[in-house]
Amino acid sequence: MKPYKFVTLSDKVERTEPRERNVLLEYHFHGKWLLKGKALTDIIIRSGELDIHEDNIVHDLMKRNGQPFLPGSSVKGVVRSIHEAITYSCIDLPYLFGENYNRNQEYEAISSDNCKDDAICPTCQLFGYVNRGSIGKSLLAFSDFRLTTDVEESVTVKKIPNLFRPLREKSAMTIYQDERDRLQRKFYTHGTPQAGSGSPQLVIKKGAEFQGEITYFNLDGKDIGALAFSFGIAENPFPIKIGYGKPAYFGSIQFELENVIPYETFLFQSRKLTMEEVLEKAENYGTDDAFISGQKERLREIFDFEANKHNHWGVNQYGRKGY
Repeated sequence: MKPYKFVTLSDKVERTEPRERNVLLEYHFHGKWLLKGKALTDIIIRSGELDIHEDNIVHDLMKRNGQPFLPGSSVKGVVRSIHEAITYSCIDLPYLFGENYNRNQEYEAISSDNCKDDAICPTCQLFGYVNRGSIGKSLLAFSDFRLTTDVEESVTVKKIPNLFRPLREKSAMTIYQDERDRLQRKFYTHGTPQAGSGSPQLVIKKGAEFQGEITYFNLDGKDIGALAFSFGIAENPFPIKIGYGKPAYFGSIQFELENVIPYETFLFQSRKLTMEEVLEKAENYGTDDAFISGQKERLREIFDFEANKHNHWGVNQYGRKGY
């Protein structure tokens, strides 16, 4: 069984005039979400450095002052990929197929090259973009997510098997196309982490918890719903995947909304928003749109932890485990 499944992306893009971050719109939402993340499996956020742990040389985790953390950029990237799948947003074609990708192919209309100063897609609106000299600021700011459980009890060493590099070349085109030649994105499923052979790696253990926050400006109700769902936050929540080792079933994390703090000053007060309203908006987002409803259902299936938690690598004809 492959540790991933595909979600077909939209073959159209809905672009609108950008909303600026520095001008607060009266009938929109501005504020902050306080979030908690709980590891449902071991998580790996590699620093690229080596360290000594209990007299062993190991691949180290991202740390600040000796404390492991989830970089805000990592969380943002994971959430953005889900958001792209549940909205009529553009696709970063060079990312999928490499820098030598032919920009004049049939998918040019949905390419991220077309999100510019005068018209951008829903994902570029919220998460920002850099495109051929045109830069759009994000309406969101992600903090790093700090570890809140005890470091000694939350970190251990596991041997992690070697993994294949994702294909980033034009020949990968057929992998990322469905039967109707529509582009699709790969999402990794949950399962039982495959450890025991390979390179020693510090990992954040199952059960570890993190806290962080996002700040947002000028979001409407649909934005709130799509953003919350992209975190796996809804009336019927689900965990998502983060970090290194996802093909080996590492990186399952459940995010939870702990508080919503509207932006307020002496001169300005944001439109009110409660946690219950956020969950409701996430659940109801796109229910009147067949494409979006189908995307949400597909992602819930892929990220269903209980249904997939026993997934594991198979054994090939040579008696080796792999995917």
